[in-house]
Amino acid sequence: LEPRAMMAADFFEATTSLAESSGAQSYLADSANVSTQAEGEAAPDLVAFAQALRDAGVIMYGADWCPICSQQKLLFEDGGKFLDFREVTNPDRSLNALGQQENITTYPTWQFQNGSRQTGLLTLQQISTAANIAIPTANRPTIANLPSATV
Repeated sequence: LEPRAMMAADFFEATTSLAESSGAQSYLADSANVSTQAEGEAAPDLVAFAQALRDAGVIMYGADWCPICSQQKLLFEDGGKFLDFREVTNPDRSLNALGQQENITTYPTWQFQNGSRQTGLLTLQQISTAANIAIPTANRPTIANLPSATV
């Protein structure tokens, strides 16, 4: 049990320092508050937020192998899989046809419904502001369905 606690602490420390150097410290401060909320209190509904972004036409261009893209999706927790994520690289990590067509040079690149773009790791609030979509809160946040699995 002790080694697991150390690994979790090491991971959190590394994630925190990476996020702080990328400008995501405000999310980390907010997430600390979210995790201590009592059951039934209003909390950000990140699944609903990701679905609202997708439905509004907000696109996240990136690469599956990109650590910043992965970290960006993790900010959405269960909602990350509902983002309109478009892979722009080939298996050899070169730009694919979509990446060339969309002139993607930085991962991730967010394209908002008004055509504006922002690059790099963004906080949830930065995405909310750029998309003009409020982060919904709910007493009972949306829970992503889990597929059936045999263990």
